[in-house]
Amino acid sequence: MVFSVLRLGIRIVIISLFFCCNALKANEKLINQRIDICEGDSEFPPYMYYERIDGERTNKVVGYSVDVLKKILVDENGAELYSYLPPWKRCLQYVSLGKYDIAPNSVYSEKRSKAYIMTVPYYSVTPSYFFVKSRFKHGPNIKIPEDYNNYIVCGLQGYEYNKYGVDQSILDTKASDFEQLFNMLRYQRCDIVLARIEPVLGFKLIGVDLLKSDVVYKESPLSEKSFFHMLISKKLNNRQELKNILDEGINKMKEDKSINKILKKYMDINPE
Repeated sequence: MVFSVLRLGIRIVIISLFFCCNALKANEKLINQRIDICEGDSEFPPYMYYERIDGERTNKVVGYSVDVLKKILVDENGAELYSYLPPWKRCLQYVSLGKYDIAPNSVYSEKRSKAYIMTVPYYSVTPSYFFVKSRFKHGPNIKIPEDYNNYIVCGLQGYEYNKYGVDQSILDTKASDFEQLFNMLRYQRCDIVLARIEPVLGFKLIGVDLLKSDVVYKESPLSEKSFFHMLISKKLNNRQELKNILDEGINKMKEDKSINKILKKYMDINPE
């Protein structure tokens, strides 16, 4: 009788260990794997930017995208995450070459879908246009995308503007960062600047008010929300597994609403 109970106890322990170890493997598929992510050096708050303490920039990269990746890759799968902010074009190039693994903030384009592996979208932003109110009392006359052709329109180097429906060949994209872009608007080198409102407001997180000096905005007509994806390097050996883990993690966070809580933490920004 005692021997039977002992055998039963050993069997239960073995089964428990089996399921425990399998669960550990399932939750730590990327254990100790180094994952390098990048964003442009002009920063992209509230999604990825350098943390400020008492107005001083630190070397710590924070933001919504970083938190989402930490939750999925570090907390749930045991990876090690490192963040870099080189120039945006170099970030994309390095992911393409396999020097970095992920560029977490990208809209869809056919070119990018061929050059990288794209995750499911995990946030959206609002295509808008910005102008100086004193120059256009009632705003530029933009009712359809073709109306942009009547103005000097500026955007950022390396950015996609396909959601605006605008002919991108008319865009002046000399500006390499947001501050330079909006200064071009104030100095009347541009009539209109194209940008998504959420990151423009997000710059307040780093002490920069891009809407000062009479700059206002309107949503771009007939433009759909821009959905942002993560770009994964095709040079990564476990690229497909990484995509599956990220897609599954993003969808799970959407279902339990935890992704909304992370975004709310960064997006409670007073636009006034």
